[in-house]
Amino acid sequence: MATTSLTDGGYVVTSEPSGTNDLHVQKYSSTGTPVGPEFVYHAQIGIGPIADVIALSNGGYAVAIDEFTGAHFGGPADDLFVFDVLGQEVNASRTTGMDSITLTASPRGGFIFTGGASGNFFPLNPGMYDGQLYLYDNSGDLLGGGMIASDPGPSVTLLSNGNFQLSWQDASESRATRTLIIDPNSASNLSAQAAPVVTAYDDVPPVIGVITGPTDDTTPTIRVPVSGVGSIEISELVAGTTWYQITPQDISQGYKDVTLSLDNGDHRLYVRIENANGVIGGSTSLSLAINTALTASATRTDFNGDLNADILWQNTSGQAKIWLMNGSARSGGSNVGSDPGSSWNVKAAGDFNADGKSDILWQNADGTVAIWYMNGTAVIGGGLAGSNTNPNWLVIGEGDFNADGHADVLWQNADGTPAIWLMNGTGIVSGAAFANPGTVWHVVGAGDFNGDGNSDILWQNDSGQAAIWLMNGTSILGGGLAGYNPGTSWHAKAAGDFNGDGRSDILWQNSDGTPAIWLMNGNNMIGGSTVGFNPGSSWQAVGAGDFNGDGKADILWEDSDGTPAVWLMNGLSLLSGGSPGFSPGSSWRVIAMSS
Repeated sequence: MATTSLTDGGYVVTSEPSGTNDLHVQKYSSTGTPVGPEFVYHAQIGIGPIADVIALSNGGYAVAIDEFTGAHFGGPADDLFVFDVLGQEVNASRTTGMDSITLTASPRGGFIFTGGASGNFFPLNPGMYDGQLYLYDNSGDLLGGGMIASDPGPSVTLLSNGNFQLSWQDASESRATRTLIIDPNSASNLSAQAAPVVTAYDDVPPVIGVITGPTDDTTPTIRVPVSGVGSIEISELVAGTTWYQITPQDISQGYKDVTLSLDNGDHRLYVRIENANGVIGGSTSLSLAINTALTASATRTDFNGDLNADILWQNTSGQAKIWLMNGSARSGGSNVGSDPGSSWNVKAAGDFNADGKSDILWQNADGTVAIWYMNGTAVIGGGLAGSNTNPNWLVIGEGDFNADGHADVLWQNADGTPAIWLMNGTGIVSGAAFANPGTVWHVVGAGDFNGDGNSDILWQNDSGQAAIWLMNGTSILGGGLAGYNPGTSWHAKAAGDFNGDGRSDILWQNSDGTPAIWLMNGNNMIGGSTVGFNPGSSWQAVGAGDFNGDGKADILWEDSDGTPAVWLMNGLSLLSGGSPGFSPGSSWRVIAMSS
């Protein structure tokens, strides 16, 4: 039981009856007569609530409930209650979650509510508090206030003139001591900036601009609008809080750019601004999904650099065509370049000049290789690549085997020998042929199966067994057989990162049309199943690419009549799908793609 004297001569008694979690508050007159109804605060579980009671200058009083023992244990959401001289509750409010609370009233009217915030779940430095202070008038109306970067909370002194003096160590200013004088009837120096409108920018090609989805940029720039002296606080629940001083130049241009360093994965950041008086404003939540596999692995057939895979076609005449895609919808496209003739075959699409947009890899029937540099559907350069090999060497596809941002050429000879050309545009930097596994082994394509940024080689034996060579440039690091042998009716179709873990997986199709996916970690199968439904044997899975820019590969199909279709995937789950447009006719074929 505790007693608090009031300015009208009465007093308030607070008590916690034995065996309950209740707090009882009752006002009494100077003669001991109850005044007004008894107030009961009930925390349903846990220990009984802890309260601070303060006498107000108008004869009323305020009661504050410790957050940790109150709402956290089933109590009402409000934790501050104000009563008038008749003991009637006139106002109630909810602070943003404080413990270690203190109420201090001024004889000039009003009171200040201060405390630490270790009990709330705002992301802070480990072991740090965010103190809080709020100024109220005698009616319980909030005049101003907010959070402060203090440890553990501000101390309050009532000055002889009725003003409040607050002191705390500011975590944002190398723990320097701050002192703030507050007039009980004015909150002018407690005003804090509203939650800032924050914009995140991707600094890494191909998308330099506002981040609207997953990004491969581990060092994005956060632009925070500023209008005055202070600091910017950027917090993450696990990583803690970092402070950035606002400079005169920032104020002049109206914003501050902050470059972050983030790991792969999902991040939720909170951005707040501390004003010159040390009061922190509203918080903006910003979610960023970092996936370094996006550009290198999931969007290889992307001709306009929008991080959505596109569809590359070739007619039997030799003419190439591109459909620009947005999910399963066609957003544009046309024939590209001139018709080189039927002796030239489109083999793959890859970014050979490292401009963030896919280019077209060709091979002539005589073995000659050429590359067209593309910008959307426009041919902007290119030429013959390397020297004429011979018709026995077939271009299988492309991959970035040395992680330099330039696509390289993957070969296999008719006798089974594989080879790689490391490229810089149309120029061969180096190359090598490898040990011949024999004609029963066929190169399917390239994908990054161990997540090291270097493309690896996917194989399938005539028996149905798959294998993977883990590569570093033209060096074989390791690998081996992949998973179990599914049998000769199953065909490895492409490599793609279907679950967004930065490692390529294997897309399969049975001779009866049934598709399946194996989720991979190196050459180890970590999961998998058949996916979607069987569209029938007339539909062929021709590739994997990220058509909706979510960092996860999707399935590209083509029917025997030329009709294309896209299945948007989330791991082993089919999200949606459909045909992106009309059938261009059976004389057009979709070029197989991996991601």
